[in-house]
Amino acid sequence: MSLYQLIRIVVSLAIVAGLFFILRKKLRQKVLMIGLLVVFVLADVLLCELPIENTFVSFRTPQEAARYVGIEDVSFVIEGQSSGLVISGGQGEYQEKIFPKIADGWGVGGESATHIRSFFSEDSVAGQLVQYKETKEYYIVVIFAGTVDSIEDSLGSTFQTLQVGDGITSDSILVAYIPEYTSQYMLTINDKTVNIP
Repeated sequence: MSLYQLIRIVVSLAIVAGLFFILRKKLRQKVLMIGLLVVFVLADVLLCELPIENTFVSFRTPQEAARYVGIEDVSFVIEGQSSGLVISGGQGEYQEKIFPKIADGWGVGGESATHIRSFFSEDSVAGQLVQYKETKEYYIVVIFAGTVDSIEDSLGSTFQTLQVGDGITSDSILVAYIPEYTSQYMLTINDKTVNIP
């Protein structure tokens, strides 16, 4: 269990304990226990969505912020202007989470701060468009069945290779920061244009 999760459980338990001592003589035991369980779950969810640590703690790198929330195996980081996409895992089983840049370094985002805005799939190309909260910070993850000889987009983004595929036993995976995504965004892989919804 990460320190991030432990803090949220301890604070939620403290809230529940306080309510228990206030309400234990005013409510029936069964009603009180059900109510306290609901309060615990709601407090935990709310605390996971509102990372209060960002007001008094910062991390030097996105990897440190990732370790704080329990992501140990960071394999890749793509930095944007005010955030960074952290990719963990390996061998085709990757997970992603976006962390915000704050005044003194890096912070943590809420559990639902990383939004998958779009999935796309066309012939031998698939992927997703990921956004940080309601900002202009977008990232694109592209999976291609085969070897990528060339990749470019309508914004001139810099694509980084996460995994080189052979088209038989593995796929190529590429990632890029998209600074100004619009509905006219176009992606071209090996001279084939892919529309991103």
